[in-house]
Amino acid sequence: MPTSVLYAMGAVNRTVRELVETRYEFAEPFVIDSPLVRERLGAVATPVEEALARTVDAYRTRGK
Repeated sequence: MPTSVLYAMGAVNRTVRELVETRYEFAEPFVIDSPLVRERLGAVATPVEEALARTVDAYRTRGK
């Protein structure tokens, strides 16, 4: 969708307005340096397979 259309829609929709603000994040892939994050913040990345399985499980059990 053209940026000009997103700006017009953003005038009446807060979510679309935020999309315009973050559009640059989707222009190119980004690389996360997990060793640096681990060293500085102590955060450990969850393996993709585990994160996906947990997300699917959460959706399946939602509302039960």
